[in-house]
Amino acid sequence: MSDMLPPSPSLPLTLALPVGVFTLEASWYLVVAFALSASKPRDAYVRTKFAIDRTVGVILGALGIKLFLSSK
Repeated sequence: MSDMLPPSPSLPLTLALPVGVFTLEASWYLVVAFALSASKPRDAYVRTKFAIDRTVGVILGALGIKLFLSSK
């Protein structure tokens, strides 16, 4: 995200960024907390958690290997 900022951000932008990031993060965690507080979504997540974790692990591992190989 910092790559998208201008080299010298204005004071209003500098003050607004932490508020915006906090709002975005808090909103996301609030949505996830409410979604997983219901039994059906929570049960579905628990059933698929192992597969989700393994899939994400393989994807992140592949990206790490690609990054490692491209740095040579």
